[in-house]
Amino acid sequence: MASPVEAPALEIRTAINCGQPPASEERQAEGGVIHLLVVHDHKIVRKGFIHVLAREQELEVVGEAADGEEAVREAEALRPDVIIMDVEMPTMDGIEAIRQIRQRWPEIRVIGLSIHEETAIVRAMTEAGAAAYLNKQAPAEDLVATVRYCCGCE
Repeated sequence: MASPVEAPALEIRTAINCGQPPASEERQAEGGVIHLLVVHDHKIVRKGFIHVLAREQELEVVGEAADGEEAVREAEALRPDVIIMDVEMPTMDGIEAIRQIRQRWPEIRVIGLSIHEETAIVRAMTEAGAAAYLNKQAPAEDLVATVRYCCGCE
């Protein structure tokens, strides 16, 4: 995979950096473990992401949420290093959740997820404060690499 910084902005197939620098080393949890919150309204998809992430020694999923409102509550309670956030969800969509989380906790990095490839969605996530975007059709390795990138590990 090309690093998120090098991916062309018009080809939204894997991960692209939304212009935010990686988190500082100070933000990483003790022992180099990256704490994650996974947010997706479809439980089976959410569990799939968790399964992929749990295979990596330095990644620890500390929570999950099914919509944007729950994501904001969990972000406050857990203060993860990175949140993996679906864009289209009921109650509060991912873009609004990203906006609220980044306003309250700017140290938390958010990776926006979508099945859609429209640049308007990526632009909305960027404006809300997402550190990166990942198309759901990307390989699992891209998800892990994007998490590491957002924490300054790659």
